[in-house]
Amino acid sequence: MIRLFLACDENDETLGSYFGRCKEDIEHHLSVRLDQRHRINTNSISSANCSQVYLEVALEAYRDSPFIFVALCHGNEDGLSKDGTNFVCSSHANTVFAHTFFYTNSCLSASRLGPVLIGRSCRVFIGYGSANYLIRDENGDISVNVATVGITSFLEEDITAYEAYERMKSAYTSYSSKLRKFDDILGASILIQSRESLVFLGKREVRAADFYS
Repeated sequence: MIRLFLACDENDETLGSYFGRCKEDIEHHLSVRLDQRHRINTNSISSANCSQVYLEVALEAYRDSPFIFVALCHGNEDGLSKDGTNFVCSSHANTVFAHTFFYTNSCLSASRLGPVLIGRSCRVFIGYGSANYLIRDENGDISVNVATVGITSFLEEDITAYEAYERMKSAYTSYSSKLRKFDDILGASILIQSRESLVFLGKREVRAADFYS
């Protein structure tokens, strides 16, 4: 079984709806498209529990086990934040994230937090080194899809972590091309900026099977 921790700040005043839709999209993929060979134990962490103390307690039992951690929230150079307070921070010990696949759609967290986690034995970190911009398309689907396609592909298919990262980059490029065809130059350029901000750190050849425990 693969253990997935899915932290989401769905109550954020500005982007809570977006974070929540990303979470729902991931959960939908896992419930509909995964068969029994890919059993995943999903542990949801709500806005109320996005805190350093809660994570340390919740993850302590898995300190020496491989797991996947997905964070859908705001971020800064030092870490992941909720209401302006970091709940995963580069200055913390972060030993509970050793052996993990760590993905976040937060801004800036790949600039300092990512390298720190990799330096403390995290297997893979995928995140954004600068801003991750949203596209305000009619249904909000583009920003959700580019945020989730990497992790869902990684869990659904027999691909490497780096191939999952490349799947995200390709999605950005594809959506950007479509927007250009509709003369949405601003939207297309925003997608390219986010694509160029996306960072991969860690072991490229890691696969979902490596997280069975």
